[in-house]
This record gives sequence, structure tokens and C-alpha cells, in this order.
Amino acid sequence: MNGQIEIGGVTPSRYFFSIAVVLGLLFAMISSDPDHPAWIVGLQWQLQTLVPMALLIGAHMLLLRSAGFAAMNRWFALGLSGIVGGTLFTPLALAIDIWLDPSVQLHQFAAELPAEWLAVVPPVALCWLALNAPWQLGYRLQGPGQTEAPGQPPATEAPLPEFIDLLPLERRGRVLMLKSELHYLQVVTERGSGLILYNLGDAVEQLEKVPGMLVHRSYWVAFAAIEKLVRKGRQGELHLRDGNRVPVSRNRLAELGSRLEAEFASVQAVNPGG
Repeated sequence: MNGQIEIGGVTPSRYFFSIAVVLGLLFAMISSDPDHPAWIVGLQWQLQTLVPMALLIGAHMLLLRSAGFAAMNRWFALGLSGIVGGTLFTPLALAIDIWLDPSVQLHQFAAELPAEWLAVVPPVALCWLALNAPWQLGYRLQGPGQTEAPGQPPATEAPLPEFIDLLPLERRGRVLMLKSELHYLQVVTERGSGLILYNLGDAVEQLEKVPGMLVHRSYWVAFAAIEKLVRKGRQGELHLRDGNRVPVSRNRLAELGSRLEAEFASVQAVNPGG
């Protein structure tokens, strides 16, 4: 990695919304609007930062459900989600303008939308790219030190990986599955799951002593979490004990079968129709 940012356990939502609040405060402080009281200006800018941030995150997470979007170049994918989020915010931004400026008549709403789109979408998309740039350039959030939750393994046992510090305290525990979602990482532990800003490759390096395997370019699974392996032609699917289903790429299927046989003789490989 190119570097680390020591700011403790930060989830994606906390990171982005904290920045949105700060930006809203800064814009309100430098805004010159003698026609409205300070609290109205402050509310305006909080709406104009928090609302688009929520739409950007929501748009990005919804688009990630598409395999085509997840396979895109990461910068292009971020730009696309930025445009979608900015477009969704455009009518809301215009509504805020109308609320503050009665000279804009409601019947002019549709006619004003194209100009509002041009004014809103480029800065929103660029801001989204800038906020995500640290993770694209190889930086990551690094917890300042691990705090044990009640019931965690004692210090004499192998320590948990460092990325666990980015999860809420009550969800830290033995890692069962990792799922990469662009530059986010869904971490499933024996205590729950959470989404963090982290790179899958870096996380897997920290789990080299844990029996498990990268079964797909987007998934790492601990062998202890596996209930069975279902072969589907040249590919496969893992059924996990918690009910999750994980795809297995065909170029990793043979290795996974061999390792499962070696690690757990009780894990049954099932071949439908065979």
C-alpha cells in the first residue's frame, strides 16, 4: 500500500457523512446571503451536502449489484455513480433553490431542470471522485490499536487481522467471509457483518494463517464457514453455515476441492445429477 490513515474504526457511511457535514458548515460560513438568517443558510448547505452524499452512496451500492458495473474500471465506475447520484439530486437541488428564492416560479420547474443539471452534476461527480481517490490510490484506514470485545480470544491466541479494528466493536471476531464491493469490503465475522473501506488483497494477506481461500476474485471464505460445495458444471457454489451462497470460479474449483478434502474430510462435495 502507498500509505495508511490513522483515524480509527471508520465505516464508509461515517466517513462520507462526516465529510458532508463539515463541507456544509464550511459552505455556510463563507456564504454571503443577507436575505436569510444564519440558521436558514446553515440548513440549506447541510441539505445540499448531506442529501447528495446519501444519493451518491445509494446509487453506488445499487449499481454494484450489477456484474457489469462491478467489472468496470474503478475510476469509470465512480464517475458513473457520481453522475447518477448527481442526476437524482438535481430536482431536489432546484426545489431548495425555489424554496429560498420565490422569484423562481413553480411552473418554471421543468424548464429550469437542464440548467440545474449542468450546475449540479459536474461538481457532485468530481467531489465524489475526490472523496474516493485515497482508496483508489492505495491508502487505507488503519485503526490505532485493537480493543478486545468481551468474549474475544485472549491475547495469547493469534491476534485478529488489523482490518477488524474498522468494524464496530461488537462485530469484531473470527473472520468467516470477505466480499469485495469495488473499494469497499464486506466483512462477515462470527459476531455479525459490516462494510469497511479496505482492499480485498490486503485483507487476504492478513489472513494467511487462517484456513481459507480466495474462491473468486471478489470472495474469500474461511473453511470453517463452509457447509458444502455444490458443483455446477465447470463452476461451483459454496453453501455457508450462515446461509450465504458464494460463487466459486472455475479456475479455483479444483484447488478448492482438493484443499477441502485435505482440511475437512467431513465437508461433502455434492454434484447435482451425479
